[in-house]
Amino acid sequence: MPDAYVVLHCKRIGRTQSTVESCGHTAARLPPTLGPTPLSTQTPRDLDTSYGDLAERLADDTVRQTRAVLTAALEQAVEWGWTTDNPATGATAPGRHTPKRRALPLPDVPKTIAAASAPRKDGADDDVVMAMAIASAALTGARRGELRGMKWSDFDPATCSTTVERKWVRGKGGQ
Repeated sequence: MPDAYVVLHCKRIGRTQSTVESCGHTAARLPPTLGPTPLSTQTPRDLDTSYGDLAERLADDTVRQTRAVLTAALEQAVEWGWTTDNPATGATAPGRHTPKRRALPLPDVPKTIAAASAPRKDGADDDVVMAMAIASAALTGARRGELRGMKWSDFDPATCSTTVERKWVRGKGGQ
C-alpha cells in the first residue's frame, strides 16, 4: 500500500494526528522490495526477509512498529477483498532487547536535583524546570516523553500517586 494512501486512510477513519504521522513514517520506511510484489503472492517469509533487512539499520522497536502497521494495512486489504489472507500474521517480529539501564543510586538523586537547581557557573539562572523533571522521573520512573505528556489531572493528591497514560510526541502540529 503506498504510504500516502495509508496516511489518507488513517485520517479518514479518525486516527489522532500523532498516529497518522506515525503511520506515514512507518509506511515510508517499508522496504522497496515489498512494493512491486502483488499482495496475493506475499508470504510470511517475504515479510520476515523484509523485517531482517529493516533490523540491519533500525532498532527492534521500530521494526516491531513497522510490523504492526503493515499487519493492520494487510488486514484492511483482506477486508477490502484485495487479497484472501494476511501474510503478516505468519511472519515473526524481532525479539525484544531489554537495555541494561541502571537506575540512579538513591543517594545521588538529591545531589542531581540540587545540581540542576543551583545557579550555573556562566551566571545563568538556576534550572528549576530541569530539577522538577529529574525529581519527577526519579519518583515515577517515567521516561522523558511520558513526563512531557503528563497533565495535572494525572496527579492524585489523595493517594499520592501518578498515572502515566500518554506521552508527548513531536509532530507537525507541535505535538
